[in-house]
Amino acid sequence: MADYGFEFFKWDKDLAFLIECLRETLEDLGEKELARIVPWSSSRVEGEPLTRKAVQVYSLAFQILNTVEENTANQARRREDGGERRIEKGRWREVLPHLKERMSPEQIREHFAKMVVCPTLTAHPTEAKRSTVLEHYRNLYLLQVRLENQMYSSSERSLMREEIKANLERIFRTGEVYIHRPDVFSELQNVMHFLGDVFPSVLHLMVRRFMLAWRRENLSLDVFNDEPLFPGLVFGNWVGGDRDGHPLVTAEVTKQTLLSLRQRALDLQRGEVQKLAASLSVSGEGITLPGDFSRRFEQLVSLCGERSELAVSRNPGEPFRQFLNLVSLRIPTTTESLQPQHYKTSRELVSDLSLVAQTLRRIGAARLAHEDVYAAIQIAHTFGFHLARLDVRQNSVVLERALGQFVDAGRVLPQPWDKTSEAEKAKLIRSELSHPRPFVAHSQSVGAEGDEIRNIYNVLKSHRQMFGDEGIGSFIVSMTRSAEDLFTVALLAREGEMLEISNERALVPISIVPLFETIGDLEHSREVLGDFLKNPLIKDSLAHRAAPQEVMIGYSDSNKDGGILASFWGLQSAQEDLIALSNEIGVPLRFFHGRGGTISRGAGPTDRFLAALPEGALEHGIKLTEQGETISQKYANLLTSSYNLEVLLAGALRHGAVRDSTEVHADLQRVMKELARHASDAYRGLITREGFVPFFRSVTPVDVIELSKIGSRPSRRSGAASLEDLRAIPWVFSWNQSRFLLSGWYGVGTALEYFKENKPNEWELCKTELQKWAAASYLFLNIETSLHSAHADIMSMYAQLCEDVSLRERFMSDILAEFQRSKDLVAELLGGAFSARRPRMFKTLSLREPPLADLHARQVQLLTEWRSSKDETTLQELLLVTNAIAGGLRTTG
Repeated sequence: MADYGFEFFKWDKDLAFLIECLRETLEDLGEKELARIVPWSSSRVEGEPLTRKAVQVYSLAFQILNTVEENTANQARRREDGGERRIEKGRWREVLPHLKERMSPEQIREHFAKMVVCPTLTAHPTEAKRSTVLEHYRNLYLLQVRLENQMYSSSERSLMREEIKANLERIFRTGEVYIHRPDVFSELQNVMHFLGDVFPSVLHLMVRRFMLAWRRENLSLDVFNDEPLFPGLVFGNWVGGDRDGHPLVTAEVTKQTLLSLRQRALDLQRGEVQKLAASLSVSGEGITLPGDFSRRFEQLVSLCGERSELAVSRNPGEPFRQFLNLVSLRIPTTTESLQPQHYKTSRELVSDLSLVAQTLRRIGAARLAHEDVYAAIQIAHTFGFHLARLDVRQNSVVLERALGQFVDAGRVLPQPWDKTSEAEKAKLIRSELSHPRPFVAHSQSVGAEGDEIRNIYNVLKSHRQMFGDEGIGSFIVSMTRSAEDLFTVALLAREGEMLEISNERALVPISIVPLFETIGDLEHSREVLGDFLKNPLIKDSLAHRAAPQEVMIGYSDSNKDGGILASFWGLQSAQEDLIALSNEIGVPLRFFHGRGGTISRGAGPTDRFLAALPEGALEHGIKLTEQGETISQKYANLLTSSYNLEVLLAGALRHGAVRDSTEVHADLQRVMKELARHASDAYRGLITREGFVPFFRSVTPVDVIELSKIGSRPSRRSGAASLEDLRAIPWVFSWNQSRFLLSGWYGVGTALEYFKENKPNEWELCKTELQKWAAASYLFLNIETSLHSAHADIMSMYAQLCEDVSLRERFMSDILAEFQRSKDLVAELLGGAFSARRPRMFKTLSLREPPLADLHARQVQLLTEWRSSKDETTLQELLLVTNAIAGGLRTTG
């Protein structure tokens, strides 16, 4: 995040204003004691216990601070757009000149055409706030934005102040935490709000901002030929398709999800066309319409039949409105079978809208084409008739179990599947790939997992037959360990009658995607993928789809497995290995980054993240997850959303097109590899030590998080009470809550100290060269943020929850020593105090600390009470405190 200098003063002023509004609201409600303890304006006595209502006030105060910070950043960007300040990295105004120096406009356009950028929304349970409360907070932000306008009179501003206070009261009176666990369709509705309401508005703004930046470079829009400006911009979705450890996501849920997404997309496209028709009130008098427009008009009249008469007569003398009225009639109204007059695909809609833009340009109304039609073209292309591509994800263990049920039902082997050796299983799987006949008749039941996976394929097959494959994403295999895990998906597609035959060759019509998650899986990823891609069935299927092979890499489990340095190195090395494989065998790759909402799970500034990727990693675009609270933080408000999406799209295009020529010192990668090994040894030495799991479960609120109602997915994959089975999200969430943030830094100090004491030349090399390497600089800045978000005193307070004194002292002595060691050596490595180099980050962390300390003290007190009583009322208050701390830290998992 950029440091904005003089905005500090305004930040303080805005915060003081809204906090005063909160105090007044509480006093008006007769809550004078609560008004007294409002953070940043309180006279609260240190050590005074927080009541349940006080926790609500703290949570609200933190959200006010978050809103002020968000608005401050957006106001700074407005001044940047006005030319009053430097251009922020990663935006079109910075990226386009960079591309223009190296490429012609036509080459830039060609590069745009091949780059897929796919943010994928997931419902991982890391959003602690209810959607109702999020909407109230969004209104608070919008009210604050309105106050920026100096045109309002004093009486109007007084009215807005009262409106702000009413909104604050509304939040205060609303329960913040989930009482009941949301179901999958509740999560789907939240995702569809962003996909169907927020992102289309964002694209309207993004298209216009891009065209402005393009024209500022004296470039002609003619190179875009009235097609989508961003052909590769699409959205993905996991809600309703991700069944990894989620028993509630059934084939029927997936079916209803696909239909719901389609219905929302149809409604969106019809609404966009109708809005466009309302704006294009261009008279036909005195203009000669091109022949292709007139011919297409007559075709539409014929296609729409009797209904065309009303559409044409509604706007006499206004040909563009008449044309668009006919276009609107051709958009299907429901998800039932298509009628002859309906568009079969959204590509036909894009074509007709492009013809409107082209015709406007030909009659001299290019401005109307650019301002009115281009955004509609982009929305028609990006969201189509499917809204987002639904991925299906399942664990390799479950898929193997399903395959075994088919094998056993077909009596293929002389012994049961679970008694068969791994070598024999692999031999059978590979040999069966060349046989088109299934193991059993399609109607035969084989077992729970096998029947369910066959039902899933039936859903996908039926949807593709009715509506095409626009809405179908990839089949992702989590915990991919071998090529057989991927071949299993192809064999199960055969059992689900989803294989297609083309030129007498069997083809898998859906992309099979490995997910490499642990350090070990990342290390073997090249071997596994190479083995997979050499298979004739897979080669033919990939060639038929004419798309890059997608590969997903997991940040969360690799970090949980080996710590932050080993995770980073494992991810970098795996990408480099896979890029080399791609170049060797001539199969293009697109990486899918499974990033979470915290540094331990891959989060960090988007432009820095993109710049840190290995050369070649962005050649065919990027797909990445947007999870939990990051969705609302990054995309709930229009300006914030457009900024984040612009930086993602522009950054991917920039770093995918031309890499900066900075050379990485030849020895630095070797040093980084060794650093990662030493850090991983220290980290693994901690988490695998005897007694660590009891220590972890006592000094963090992981048991409370497991009982929270913030998502439909269980916190464990299989329900086993082990560290291995615990998902990375509650792992990170719990360490954050107790301010250890262990997975974001532990082991780093040990690794750096080893080099400083034993390899002084390499240590000096790191100090002088490391920040010149974008990847390493990004990594250590993130580690520094984790270290300064952690807090030794608060760690020690939570440690008192561990009743085994010997166990507590044994672990805490190592953790606190490593914490100080890491903090000191990272500061030396980066060259100076955190507060001097990153004043804005330092300020926001410092400002949050006093009220956070109060909340942590209350959480420790409540944990002690609840663990002895298991009282439901105490648990509800604990969940409220957990939510407030998450709001203060702006991170869960």
